[in-house]
Amino acid sequence: MADGLGLTGDGSCGALVGASMVIGYLFGRTHEDFKDMYKPMKSYSLVKKLHDEYLEKYGSCRCYDVQQNLMGRTFNLWNEDEFKEAFKFGMMRYSSDVVGNVAKLATKIILNSGYKPESN
Repeated sequence: MADGLGLTGDGSCGALVGASMVIGYLFGRTHEDFKDMYKPMKSYSLVKKLHDEYLEKYGSCRCYDVQQNLMGRTFNLWNEDEFKEAFKFGMMRYSSDVVGNVAKLATKIILNSGYKPESN
């Protein structure tokens, strides 16, 4: 999922997609519930909350747009020279910050929505 799906920059942020998948896993429906179209509504509303807060912070879900907003430019990571330039520019730090922020936000949403982690 890195850099907008397969380093394309053109897809949704992998951190956002991954966090949405976790919310769907925790609050979504089981196979037995597939006929109940309302069963996943909590999951949908929580992912929408995540999405909306992400947009407020980063301006777009598309990786190229997030790169532009954070770094003032984009990188084609399939081009060897641009790949090297991205690392020199600090793209790993920017990307790690986004991933960490999305993980914190998703965790807050999950815990504030009634999820109780199992304790051993």
